Amino acid sequence: EVLKSMRSAIEADHRALYNNSSILSFFTDPTVQRHWAEYADGGKGYGLVFDFATPWPLKIFPDKPDLQCVPFPVEYSPHREFPAIELSIAPVNPSTAFDEIKRALLTKSVDWSHQREQRLIRVGIPAGPVLFPSGSLRAVLLGYSIETVHRTQLLELAGVRVPPLPVFEM
Repeated sequence: EVLKSMRSAIEADHRALYNNSSILSFFTDPTVQRHWAEYADGGKGYGLVFDFATPWPLKIFPDKPDLQCVPFPVEYSPHREFPAIELSIAPVNPSTAFDEIKRALLTKSVDWSHQREQRLIRVGIPAGPVLFPSGSLRAVLLGYSIETVHRTQLLELAGVRVPPLPVFEM
């Protein structure tokens, strides 16, 4: 009974850890029409182009200092189900800890491989704003159906940058 209770507690803690994590996703090809239709409100949204030559300082674990980060490539599994996370009460091997995070937060079904997605992850940190170095922002992409008011606002913001930020319409 004690072992069963311990296993349930470990599973609940792991589930809570991953459910309270957040992912910032990046597509490597902004010209894919399907991305705009699925993730930009049918083309009404906008996209940002970033250069990761200079990594972002990012808090990826609670109570730990910022790390210099660049996105990880997502791996696409031929299996159509969610990746299995093996839990064990045995001592954890630190050299395999990233493999668990990779299975949980950096793996998707091959059905999504057209995205060629990359991700920044925050383990145990829920969704919220992410600050990035302003110099890493390289361009703004306007969706093909963006509302005029949003288009105007984005053009104004891009124009006040020094030098002005390039804006492209999809």
